[in-house]
Amino acid sequence: MRGQISIEMILVLAAILAVAFILVTQLQKTATKGGEMIENSSSAVFQKISETQSGELLESGEVCEYDDQCKSGTCTMNICD
Repeated sequence: MRGQISIEMILVLAAILAVAFILVTQLQKTATKGGEMIENSSSAVFQKISETQSGELLESGEVCEYDDQCKSGTCTMNICD
């Protein structure tokens, strides 16, 4: 009789496995969405870099590194004035 597993133990094990499966599924969805967001953000950054390198001056409020990148001629805390 020691080797027998009760039906209650089987049900508890099944419930634990179901919860674990749901958590793994949700984590995979979250990771996929996070990857897409990172890809979109990096694309936007590279777009801004290419615009900056093409010689166009940046508008007020755009991200900059140097004063000469801005139309206003002033870059304060990496934002064109």
